[in-house]
Amino acid sequence: MAVLVLVSGLILDQINTNRRLMARNLHQQEVLSVATMAVQTKQDQLTLNGITVTVKRSKQGIAVYESGKEIIHVSQ
Repeated sequence: MAVLVLVSGLILDQINTNRRLMARNLHQQEVLSVATMAVQTKQDQLTLNGITVTVKRSKQGIAVYESGKEIIHVSQ
């Protein structure tokens, strides 16, 4: 019985870990989608589905930020 409880606990823990990982990956995918839209439409800032990205352009390239954190940088 104790082994069954232990195995069940490990399985449930792994399921929760995978759900958190999937949620994080989905958020990253949404951020990149919003960033792509902002760059393609030449906007400096775009908010969509609660995600705000800021695009900074310079002669050296383009940098995209979310919540002050650089998520992608492309140099020419």
